[in-house]
Amino acid sequence: MSTTTATTTRAGRRGAVVAAVAGAGLAVTLGAQLAGPGAQAHAAGSVANIPANVYETLANMPAVQYQALQQTTKAFNDSGNWWLYIPTNVVGFDQQDYEKVAAISLLLMPIPKVAAAQSDQLWMTLATFAPMTPNCTGVPGPCSDPLYFLQYGQVPMWQLLSPEGYTFPEIRNTIDPDSEYYTAADGQQVAIQPWWSGQTVHLDFLGPAKAVWETLTEDPSGRIEQGPTAQQWAQAYGEFGTAVFNGLNPFVDGTYCLPCQLFGTAGAPGSLPKFALFGKYYTAFNLGQKLTEQDWSLNPPSDYDPTDPNREDYVPVTNIWTKAAWDQIFTDGVTSTRDSLALIPQLPTIIPQNLATFGDQLDEFSKLLAHNIVANIDGLATAGGATFGSAEELAEMIKESFVNALPSATTGDNGRTSSTLRSVVPTTAAKTAVTLTADEALRGSKALASDSKPADQDIPTPGPGAEPSAAAPEPGSPSTQSPTTVSPSPTPSPTPPPSTTSDETTSAPAHSTPEHSTPSESEPTESSPDAGQTSSAPSAGKHRADDGSGYTGKHRATTGTSSDSGASTSSAGGSTGAAA
Repeated sequence: MSTTTATTTRAGRRGAVVAAVAGAGLAVTLGAQLAGPGAQAHAAGSVANIPANVYETLANMPAVQYQALQQTTKAFNDSGNWWLYIPTNVVGFDQQDYEKVAAISLLLMPIPKVAAAQSDQLWMTLATFAPMTPNCTGVPGPCSDPLYFLQYGQVPMWQLLSPEGYTFPEIRNTIDPDSEYYTAADGQQVAIQPWWSGQTVHLDFLGPAKAVWETLTEDPSGRIEQGPTAQQWAQAYGEFGTAVFNGLNPFVDGTYCLPCQLFGTAGAPGSLPKFALFGKYYTAFNLGQKLTEQDWSLNPPSDYDPTDPNREDYVPVTNIWTKAAWDQIFTDGVTSTRDSLALIPQLPTIIPQNLATFGDQLDEFSKLLAHNIVANIDGLATAGGATFGSAEELAEMIKESFVNALPSATTGDNGRTSSTLRSVVPTTAAKTAVTLTADEALRGSKALASDSKPADQDIPTPGPGAEPSAAAPEPGSPSTQSPTTVSPSPTPSPTPPPSTTSDETTSAPAHSTPEHSTPSESEPTESSPDAGQTSSAPSAGKHRADDGSGYTGKHRATTGTSSDSGASTSSAGGSTGAAA
């Protein structure tokens, strides 16, 4: 019973030591990956870079988000007040909308490459779907064409996804097409002309997914940006709140907010909704509230003339509650009625002509519809092929990143083959091949041989501040500092091997633990300089080959480790048994 208990206890201690060594090796490996991302020699596009890149990405998120918050604040300041008729606030997608999309994307997704891919998809879609509209800065007015929204959605999505992409026409800011910059309320010069004018763009449907994988597997930069302080965060959010308030505050002179005008705020004349009657525009919302002299009231150009009929934003509007408006409506109504009556004698001729014209238009519409259906089917097929090609590119990226991290065969100086990562600097396996007895293999009572160090070189001893990895031996037990020749039975012991140098300690097995030591004393610690080295302390006297496990005989232990991982393999472990 006692023998079984002792054997179980020794086995449990050996398992604890092995688990501790394995855990320490894993911790060292992960620590090397995370603590020093730039120290690893991984190739770009390798899954072996994922731990370091995840660490860098998470560590840099505060700094990236802080920069994105500042960019968003600038975009809101450049855009100006959303209720004013200014060239930075055009109905449709303008230059300042592009800045806001890019900044907010990075603010919500503080991973630069992923945010850029998402921003590209969003701004391309908005710019093609909702182009800038002439003479529009707010809804419901003052658009010269009340049906301005019919120009939206004219570019099919498949055209963006096709390999050829979509080429924007030459476009200018519809409120100020002549100037390159506009002086904002804060005095800053803001670019107002869209940079994508005449440019060809291509939307990659799988762009964000590629950006995620590239971020994970690219060569780590090793740079960790300093995060902002609490004071910097407070100041940045304060500036952001001010910019948002200034942009959304409707109580400003020249506002397009109709209810706000009832509280005394001067509104823009063009802010009043209008309707067309007999070819002229009228408004029913001029109730005597305070209005500015012109729509563009904040920093207009010196040559701005709102009455110039050649300007796209020139739209004369008459207040319907005035006598002049009703006189004009009456005159136009009489003229329209007279013209209609004059057409009555011509109806027998006009009606067939109109029916024929309608038939021609219907035929043209049918042909155009059929052409559009075929074009859209072909376009969807082309876009699908492009998307499939993008998926193949993503799959190839993933494949290459795994191939770069696959083990490849390398040969050491002794002709033996070991496995190393393709993305890691190759290492040489330890050159050890020593015949051990069963007792030595199970208890680790003998150090493994190394043919790269002279036998007369001593084992380096731990520094004064190092924590020992095994309990101090009791009187009568073998010393841990002086090697001793062991002659276990039944096989003769080979010549005691020389100890290893400090540079070769990773190729040696872990310390053997005396039976009387506690598990906490035998576990290797990070601060111990001899963790992973070969213990040169054999057991005193002879040992029984049969330790109760029922196994006797010889073992050939060959170790092969990577010199840059700091981990070691060993068949030696557990505690030294009692003397026979």
